[in-house]
Amino acid sequence: MNFPEPLQIKEYCEEALEITDRYGVYEGLSFLIGQKFYAILRQLRDAQNQVKYLYPNSSQKTRQSPSPFADKTMRLNYSLTIRENYGALLENVKLLEKMRDNFVAEIKEAFEITDIADYLSSYPRLGLAWDAPLYEGDIPQKASPFSAQEVLAEIQDVFFVEKMKKLFLNS
Repeated sequence: MNFPEPLQIKEYCEEALEITDRYGVYEGLSFLIGQKFYAILRQLRDAQNQVKYLYPNSSQKTRQSPSPFADKTMRLNYSLTIRENYGALLENVKLLEKMRDNFVAEIKEAFEITDIADYLSSYPRLGLAWDAPLYEGDIPQKASPFSAQEVLAEIQDVFFVEKMKKLFLNS
């Protein structure tokens, strides 16, 4: 996985401040939080889910095979693979958590907490590539119906924004 170094996180913040000077705070935070920081949170969520999948909660029922010996070899190979990969996955989660915390600290240093709160309260779309606006001011656009995939993306964004609010505003 490709992780940004602390210096690169500072560069993202500087670039976001330049965007803010040119286009406004919302656009700067859309680049920094909505695109760059969101990518780290998604990677962290995916890594955490991989670890959970490898070692499911003991209260969850596992599928019973018809014969206790039917898939013994497969389970043994799977167990060995888990042990080999689990350490690497757990290390990946720890690295991403540290990067997330560094990102939060840098963003809070670069931007006012009220600007961050206002941005997150607007429930922005996350993960979209940031492009400079082609126009000045608001141009009304014709509303088109959402597809099912777009609705699910909006719901996922709400969950991520709530997580971001906890990271930025409750610490």
